[in-house]
Amino acid sequence: MTSLSAHTAEFDALPRDVAELCEVIQGVLIHRDMASFAYGVTLSDERKSDAHIRPRARCLIGPPL
Repeated sequence: MTSLSAHTAEFDALPRDVAELCEVIQGVLIHRDMASFAYGVTLSDERKSDAHIRPRARCLIGPPL
């Protein structure tokens, strides 16, 4: 499990209700396999391949798509 370090308070503040949590997640994350057709975003091959190796903090505040 990845440490949240400086972002622990933000995660603690997330809703506990599944439907509300889904709304939050859908507002800040996109699925790499749906990026182009669902969001109109083109991800580089490098960006697609690093999805499983980035720490959570970098996913949240990482480089732009």
